[in-house]
Amino acid sequence: MQGRTCYNNIVKIGLYDPYLDTLGGGERYIFTIASCLQDSHHVMLFWDDKSILDQAKKRFNIRMDNVQLAGNIFSRKVSLLEKLRVSSSFDVIFYISDGSVPSLLSKKVIPIVQFPLKVMSMNSFMTQLKLQNTTTIICYSKFIQEFLKKQFIKPVTVLYPAVDPNPLSLPRENIVLSVGRFTQGNNTKKQDFLIDFFNTHKLHFRGWKLVLIGSVLPEDRDYLKTLRKRVEKNKGIEILENLSYASLVRYYARAKIYLHATGFGEDLTVHPERAEHFGISVVEAMSAGCVPIVFGAGGPAEIVGDSVNGFHFHDTNELFHKIKSLMNDAWLWQKFSDASKKRAGDFSYDSFCKKLQTLL
Repeated sequence: MQGRTCYNNIVKIGLYDPYLDTLGGGERYIFTIASCLQDSHHVMLFWDDKSILDQAKKRFNIRMDNVQLAGNIFSRKVSLLEKLRVSSSFDVIFYISDGSVPSLLSKKVIPIVQFPLKVMSMNSFMTQLKLQNTTTIICYSKFIQEFLKKQFIKPVTVLYPAVDPNPLSLPRENIVLSVGRFTQGNNTKKQDFLIDFFNTHKLHFRGWKLVLIGSVLPEDRDYLKTLRKRVEKNKGIEILENLSYASLVRYYARAKIYLHATGFGEDLTVHPERAEHFGISVVEAMSAGCVPIVFGAGGPAEIVGDSVNGFHFHDTNELFHKIKSLMNDAWLWQKFSDASKKRAGDFSYDSFCKKLQTLL
C-alpha cells in the first residue's frame, strides 16, 4: 500500500524494536501493541528475519495473524534518505528507544522508553527537530515516568504491559519460583543472589524447591554455567532454560511463592536503570495465584502492595522471614493468593488495548 492511508480511518502503523530477536519483556510489549492494532489498522514490523513472527507466537502465545513485516529501515545498511522516504508513508511509528532519537517522517512518532535514561541531550536543536512529530513518550511504569518527565518536554504516558489471566488450576506444590532472562546486564534478575540465599538457608527451606526459569542468549551461556555450578550440591534448586510458554504457565499455576530480586544490592540512586522497570513475570505469577515477594523498588513496588497482595523486602533478613511466613501459614498464603489474582486483573489485555487506541 502506498501513501498515507486510507479507507475507513484505517491507518498504517510501523513498529521497531532493536532487540526483537531476544524475545524478552520489551519484545513481548511491542508484539502486544501489534496484536492490539492488527485487526483495525495496517500493522508492520520493521524486521528482516521472516521467522520472527513464528518465534514470537511460540514464546508469547500472542496472535499476530494480520501483522506483516517491512524491511528494517533502522538498519545501518539503509541510508538516511531511504529511511525518511519509507517512514513518510506511515501514519504512526512506535519504536523502542535505546536512548537515541531516530529521524522519522511519519505523521506521528511514539517512542517507548523502557528504563530511566541517564544520557540524552534533549536540548539540542537536532534532537528537538527529531521530536517534532512525537506526540507522547510511552513508558512501563510511574517509576520510569518520574525520571522521563525531567528529561522530555513532551508528555510521558504510562501504559502498563498487558498480562493474560492464567486459566490453569493445578495442585499446588512447595515451589518458590523466579522467572527472568539469565544475564548479567543492567537488568539482571539476581539469580546468583537467590541461589546463594537458598543455599545458606537450605535446612530452613527443607521440603521446598527453588525453580529458576529464563531465556538465555549465546552471550549469557558463561553466566548460566556459573549458576549451574552453584546449585550442584543443592537438589532443592532447579534451573530451566528457554521453556515454552505452555510449560511456563504450568509452573506459575503449580508454584506457591514468586520471588523477584532485580535491583537488590544496587545503588539505585546512582543507577536507577538497574531496578526492575515493570515486572511482567510478577503479574503473570500473580494471575495464577502465586504470592509475590519482590524487592521494594521500581515497577514491582507499584504492582505489589506490601502486606496487601504480596510482600516487599529490602534485606535478606526481611526476605527470609516473609518467605517463612508463607511457607508455614496456609491461611495467610491463601489470603494473599486470592488478593494477588485480583490485583493482576488490573493489567488486562483489553485495558491495554483501549488505552493504546487513545494514543493514535
